[in-house]
Amino acid sequence: MKILIHFTHTPYGSDASRELLDMALAHATFGHQVSLVFSGEGIFNLLPDQLAKPAGRKEFTRLFKGLDLYDIEKLYVVNDDLDALNLKQDQLIDGIEPIKLGSLGALFAANNQVISL
Repeated sequence: MKILIHFTHTPYGSDASRELLDMALAHATFGHQVSLVFSGEGIFNLLPDQLAKPAGRKEFTRLFKGLDLYDIEKLYVVNDDLDALNLKQDQLIDGIEPIKLGSLGALFAANNQVISL
């Protein structure tokens, strides 16, 4: 089964991103083909060296760097949103593939299930 997890929330503003990451790891553990896409404020999950302590939460964003250990190798970022947030691709962790906003529908359609919170 091909599953796409869509991150749209900041990493420490709520539990949504942590819960989505947990879902991704669980699905990958059971042999599903998992991909991740980051848009809007969800892109902030991809910035290295996040500080969770000021937000009063446990740090989890470092796990994004080790997703290949779970065979999660397809990570996408919506370029249009990257530009809107005044961020550049080289500011993100390595291994992220940029896609255009117009390609998001095709990416959704290419998967059996899309999960977003």
